[in-house]
Amino acid sequence: MKRFYRWLFILLLILTLAGAVLAQVSPYFDVGWHVLSGGGGSRGSAGYQIDDTLGQWSGGLSNSAHYQLTTGFWHTSGVIVKTQLIYAPVVINSQP
Repeated sequence: MKRFYRWLFILLLILTLAGAVLAQVSPYFDVGWHVLSGGGGSRGSAGYQIDDTLGQWSGGLSNSAHYQLTTGFWHTSGVIVKTQLIYAPVVINSQP
């Protein structure tokens, strides 16, 4: 039984290392390493660009020839959403 677990561990180790080796950077797709900080900036590759920050100063519209990205926590895409009324009747019991 120990031999089985040893081979299972070796197999999982090989698969984990193979996944790290295969995770290469492409000239078309790139996701940089980001941390929560006060900074931000512009990140991009040959086909894509994104402006990001922890705050709201770079919220807005980013687009290219084929894609459009709306960024920011409070940013809207120009679509006005009609407010909906919620019917929540109050039930009052007259008995104590």
